[in-house]
Amino acid sequence: MFLTNKNIILLSLLLILVILEASGCTSYVNMEVYRIVFSKVNEDVMVLISFSASLEATVIYIVFLVLKDFYCKRNLSENTLGLISALALSMTTVFILKIALHTPRPPESINQTLNLASLVDGVNAYAYPSGHVARAATIAGYLSKYVKNKALLALLWIWALWVLISRLILGLHWFTDVIASLIIGLLSANISYEIRDYLHNTYYEFKRKLLR
Repeated sequence: MFLTNKNIILLSLLLILVILEASGCTSYVNMEVYRIVFSKVNEDVMVLISFSASLEATVIYIVFLVLKDFYCKRNLSENTLGLISALALSMTTVFILKIALHTPRPPESINQTLNLASLVDGVNAYAYPSGHVARAATIAGYLSKYVKNKALLALLWIWALWVLISRLILGLHWFTDVIASLIIGLLSANISYEIRDYLHNTYYEFKRKLLR
């Protein structure tokens, strides 16, 4: 049900990237991209963009959506619950892969942004995959499912892309880290939205049968 053609393709790409990462086959590509992209100058704008996808910032976004739901609808909306589940799936996947692969960050990485994940012993020392990029891709991917405003969607994806770029420019991640994270975010958004859709349809079908 949830393994649509799109999800199968994304999952296959992720598995290929994880296998390549585990086998060390991505080292050359990562070093070349790192050499080209990494800026030794501390770019304040890049730090700010990067922080906008931090765990702390994400919590603020979720709190805002929850308060908005209760203010406007007096309850939590299905879309907000779906986004929360998508982020939970995305962050769990990132955490498992970080612990499993133990990929070190680039040699000159400087962690300018505070991250609550650092409270988990050792996890913030690992690069693969990027939690920031995964969160940005999850948010943009999930909101793309139901937000109709094309200008807003364009801004969301521009933001997600700049989060990805900022992690490279700041020297905090390798190229394959952010690509895998982009896939994780899209996959998490797709699966969570499809689960939300399935539960929604199942509930209303059950309710319709009861009212017959």
